[in-house]
Amino acid sequence: MNAPISLAGSRWTQRPPDQRHASVAALLDRAQARKACGETRPIAVADLRAAPSGDGGIALHAGGETLLPTPFAAAQLSRWVGLPPKAVQVLSPALGAAALNERIAVTVAQGEHRPWKALVEPSGSGAIRLRALNSPHYARAWDADLIERLLLPLLDEGWAPATASGLMGARQAGLFSSDRDLFCFLVHPGEAHRLRAPHGRPMQRGLIVRNSEVGGVALRLRAFWFDSFCTNHMIFGAVGALDLSVAHRRGERSPLDRLTEAWGEAGGTASLARDTEVARAVAERAQDTLLARWSPVPRDTLRDTVESFSERARRARVRRRFTTRLLREGAALAVRLADPQGPGVSLWSMACGVTEAVQSATPHQDVRLGVDAAVGRLLQVAA
Repeated sequence: MNAPISLAGSRWTQRPPDQRHASVAALLDRAQARKACGETRPIAVADLRAAPSGDGGIALHAGGETLLPTPFAAAQLSRWVGLPPKAVQVLSPALGAAALNERIAVTVAQGEHRPWKALVEPSGSGAIRLRALNSPHYARAWDADLIERLLLPLLDEGWAPATASGLMGARQAGLFSSDRDLFCFLVHPGEAHRLRAPHGRPMQRGLIVRNSEVGGVALRLRAFWFDSFCTNHMIFGAVGALDLSVAHRRGERSPLDRLTEAWGEAGGTASLARDTEVARAVAERAQDTLLARWSPVPRDTLRDTVESFSERARRARVRRRFTTRLLREGAALAVRLADPQGPGVSLWSMACGVTEAVQSATPHQDVRLGVDAAVGRLLQVAA
């Protein structure tokens, strides 16, 4: 039932206010301003010299210019010359600069003469801000272009930024942008675009777009059905319908062109409509599959539910994902979710119970996602 759709996590709650946006229009204004002042230029590794800067950091000197790298650009430079990414941040400015200069000299001696692609922009101090150092084969996809070509047409179709709580406004809107990445989580609030699930909670359409102008993540688009999401934008009950990922590599067409073409070939948001019948069929089969009949002794109903579910999990080769405690807690929830006037506890009720129980059973997201994926496989195989 649940797929590892979520690309958010607790790190989104830690975003500073200047990276949060209440609307796509505000996000576009920020992206356009960043694109307008950005400039891509070649920088040869042999021309770089590092030195402590006046603000307690490290500055790079190249061709008579002073470049002030962002933390992300400093990590990129460290990786290029063979230092740990956090080395420059951990060391003092003097030691960090000395380590960079030593590794730059080694890199040049090893025959590295290809000019890197540097993304620079003006800074308030008069120096030049270095946002990224990328490979010569890197192809940039600007956030502003992505918003104009993909997100604005979706807004015209009725999609809107996901907001977990109307009381918290922009703080919880699913729109984030920084100097290293872009994250947009859109939902379709229309009742006609919801999938009625047997457990009574309607599934909504969701879409996540991610990008990085500096090479932090690939250009990615995911469209899916989901049950609900929390204020951390962790998505529950997600069923993946479409997952497109394009690397920022130079080619005949830009990464954004390749993504939009793949999105069009898949049918765009129509791909979610095609997935509706599949999800409904799986849910209906699971609802009709009986795990345990009602017993005068409630404990017997719980025991039969756990044993039947465990046997189906073994046949689906996912039993190791379910602890005994999780199965018992899931069965208790399943009994409450099941129709008391029906014949007993269904596979669907137990699947819902387990996926809800795991949310409080462990704080580890990778464990939760593993259980969710196991439940999805079990429903596909056993129902």
